[in-house]
Formats: sequence, structure tokens, C-alpha cells
Amino acid sequence: MPFDSTLISHANFTTHFVQTIVIGTGGLCTAILAIFGVWGKIIKPYLDKKEAARNLKAEEAKNKADETFRLIKNQELFFGHIDSMNSKLNDIMFEFRPNGGSTLRDKVVEIGNDIKVIKGERDATFQLSNDAMFKSDKNGHCVAANLALCNLLGATQEQMLGHGWLNFISESDRARVQQEWNNIIQDGVEISSYYYVDNPITGEMFPAHYRAIVARDKAGEIVSVIGLIEREEDTQ
Repeated sequence: MPFDSTLISHANFTTHFVQTIVIGTGGLCTAILAIFGVWGKIIKPYLDKKEAARNLKAEEAKNKADETFRLIKNQELFFGHIDSMNSKLNDIMFEFRPNGGSTLRDKVVEIGNDIKVIKGERDATFQLSNDAMFKSDKNGHCVAANLALCNLLGATQEQMLGHGWLNFISESDRARVQQEWNNIIQDGVEISSYYYVDNPITGEMFPAHYRAIVARDKAGEIVSVIGLIEREEDTQ
């Protein structure tokens, strides 16, 4: 039987092909192991550190906002008492008016002027705060919105008054937020919720977290409602 060189060629080709596959597979495995090594030793620790830093920054921002919120609430209660005292001082001044300006009356006027200065400083602090805040009266009508909030929503301070602030909430969230706000006023409960802001100046629509707390007087009656709004990252 004649010797078939074609079979040898095929055998050599097959052997070479198998060797190539084995070497290639080994190289691929080595590359995969190297990638996993880089991932485990370099990339993943870097990403974990970056995530930890982001979480720490978010926690610090939340703690700062919480502290500001507590401070504003305490200030509101304090100035509620100041307003009550100012009203009583006005009554005292009225009683002393016929006497033509006694020493006691002058002292009352001086105290009243001091109160006006303190309230002016309070209002300036509110307006210049970097935290977006608003204040409403006991009926739920917005009576003040600081510059940070107006910039966040793309509104003027006049547009925010009353229930005008609702116009800067996305239409899909507006009815729900209105109902939540009514519950705050009716039940006197604090709230923490979310909605999408529709900023007409920038054209942006983004999620925001808002909190509202109720300030009460000594009799337990609602004096005002203080709100804090924070922009959130859009995960959608």
C-alpha cells in the first residue's frame, strides 16, 4: 500500500491546531487572571474608596442640613415668643401714652426697637443661607422663600408666595404634594418626601427631597411651617 503523505500533513495540521488552541486558551486564561488581579488589587479598591468618599460627603451634607433645620425651627419658636412679647409691649405702650412719654414708656420703646433689630438679623440669616428654605403661615400660605430656594426652583420670591410654589413642581407630582401639604396644616405632622422640580429658567427637571416641620407656641397652636428642600441625584 503506497504511503499517503496527505494523512501526515493532516495529522501535523491537527496537532498544530490543537497546540495553538491550547496555547491560546492558556494565554486567555492568563489574561483573565491578570484582569481579575488588577480588578481585585487596583480597580475595586479604588471604586470602593470613591464610593465611601461619596457616601461620607452625602452624610456630612445631610448632617449639616439637619443641624440647619433644627436651628431654624428653634429660631422660629423663639421669634414666635418675641412676636407675642412685642404685642404685649405695644399694649403697655398704649397704656402709658396719655402720660406724655414717661421713663418707663421710653424703655418699652427701646425694647421694641431691639426686637426689630433681632428680627431683621434673623430675616437676613434666612435669606443668605445656602440651604434652600421657605416659611409658611399657620394656614399653609408661603410667606417667605430664600434666595437659595428661588435659584433652585427657577422662581422669584413673589412667585413663591401663597401657593405659587406649586407651579414649580412637576405636574405629575403636584396633586400628591398638595395633599401632603394639606395634611401638614390639618394634622400638624412633620413630613419628609420627594418630588420632581420643573425649573422654567434652566429647563431642567430633577428630583428633590423636601422636609417640613411645624413650629408651635406654648399653647400648642401652629405658628408656622418651616421647609427645607435639597436637590437629589437623578437615578433614572
